[in-house]
Amino acid sequence: GDDVKSACCDTCLCTKSEPPTCRCVDVGERCHSACNSCVCRYSNPPKCQCFDTHKFCYKSCHN
Repeated sequence: GDDVKSACCDTCLCTKSEPPTCRCVDVGERCHSACNSCVCRYSNPPKCQCFDTHKFCYKSCHN
């Protein structure tokens, strides 16, 4: 859906396996729109990170 189209990630780490396992390690006030497992630290502002893994990276948020 639109969530995946609008999802973005500036820092994506991938393993060298085939296929790769990629994870977005951006930390922000909330996770990207397509994230299923978002973990937030209770700080002000909150620090959230997505722990989903994929075979790809989302487009970068800031070109």
